[in-house]
Amino acid sequence: MEKTKTLLLDVIDPAEFTPALGGNKIAAGQIIPEDVFAASLSYYNKFAVGRYFWFIADTTTGTTKKTGGKVEEMMFFSENEIIDVSSQILFRNTHPEDLPKMFAFSSYWYSFLSKLPIEQKENFRTTIYLRLLNPQQTYYWVMVQFADHIFDKDGMVIYGLTVITDISHIKTNGVAMMTVFDAKNQSCQHLYCKKDNSLTKKTAKNLKITHRQLQVLKLISAGYSSKQIASELSLSVKTIGNHRQNLLSRMSAASTAELVANSIKTGLI
Repeated sequence: MEKTKTLLLDVIDPAEFTPALGGNKIAAGQIIPEDVFAASLSYYNKFAVGRYFWFIADTTTGTTKKTGGKVEEMMFFSENEIIDVSSQILFRNTHPEDLPKMFAFSSYWYSFLSKLPIEQKENFRTTIYLRLLNPQQTYYWVMVQFADHIFDKDGMVIYGLTVITDISHIKTNGVAMMTVFDAKNQSCQHLYCKKDNSLTKKTAKNLKITHRQLQVLKLISAGYSSKQIASELSLSVKTIGNHRQNLLSRMSAASTAELVANSIKTGLI
């Protein structure tokens, strides 16, 4: 069973954010990254849950090496405008509330990745959920996946493949967050920024959800069964069943899947 851990980060002022650069430039110059990432791109083309675009960042220079997909449909610029310029240009249309959070998430991820032994780096899958402004001047939810990496002999990232998918048909509300999934150990970190705490408490209060029900909701979203939740919280299975039914009612959900989806939309989890 997947285990979930929640962490809270401090936001980072965009003006103070310094991109993580590194890796061996000589090694980077000897690689054609789009060839290395071909299998990953083929996977996303087959299994994408919405329209998407991708870009390859050269971390030794902090620039975008190549891009593709629905760039012009989803953003304000063409593919040619972002080649060989700073990768940060891709996020200049991030929602103002989400931008400092995105930098906090990115900073955490690069710090986390750099400390891992090279043999463990490929085990982790990282996704950021935030809002971008589209050509129609509307903010919409996207899923930013750090899909694949190329490392030098010292384990430093020299190229990174990022896939940005439109999930506005799935997610319409909530707060920016990041997940870090450990594929080997089947565990997941959920990361939020500290300023989100008040939003979660306010939402829970408006929906008249108690602290205990919120605990149950988070465990449900992590895949726990009623029996496992009862054991975790030292309550009876019957009590957990009552909490589950009350949550379904308050969240206007007909199933557990809909309960979790509605909770994500409202920013409760």
